[in-house]
Amino acid sequence: MPNSIDGGPKDVLEFVYHFKQLANLKYWNAKDKFLNATILLEIDLLEAFEDAAFSDDDVHMDEKLTRAHYKALIVPVDYSEKLQEELWEIHKPRSESLEYGKRFRVLVRMEHTLAQLSENSPMCEDALGQLYNRGLPYEWQNKYAASGHVYSTVAAHVPFFERIEQGEQRLQRSGGGNLGRGCSSYNSSASTSNKSAAL
Repeated sequence: MPNSIDGGPKDVLEFVYHFKQLANLKYWNAKDKFLNATILLEIDLLEAFEDAAFSDDDVHMDEKLTRAHYKALIVPVDYSEKLQEELWEIHKPRSESLEYGKRFRVLVRMEHTLAQLSENSPMCEDALGQLYNRGLPYEWQNKYAASGHVYSTVAAHVPFFERIEQGEQRLQRSGGGNLGRGCSSYNSSASTSNKSAAL
């Protein structure tokens, strides 16, 4: 795990997420987490972290660890809104296969990490599912609507759209021809009021 977080807020959120994953994998108690955080953080962040996290009670220390990460790792106050806006604007080009899902999941993970650090509620799965669908090609969105299926999580949406993509790829390989020509349009005519409704 890198100990450098000299990038922007996304790097900070990735650091916190991976730190928590590592702590769970290694079964670190509160003191282990604190010691390892002090090893991984750089000088400026380390001082802020130590000031915010000092405690000798394990349970209290574990709670303070999260708050200390949040205080020490500088993330703009409105960054949650920025992440939600990125989730709103993300789109899958036809040429991109698995990358869309990966990019989307990274943004969701960051949004959830930030919500946890700031002791707020993360975006609900239903809203995330709607945003995931919104970023897909318009024709795929129509196929989903016509299917009658209603999925409430992003994880449930993914296999449905993977089948559509695989079907299109098979059709192209078998000489199905013009698929994708003129099909790169997205539902970009959604108004700002629709944006608020989806979030």
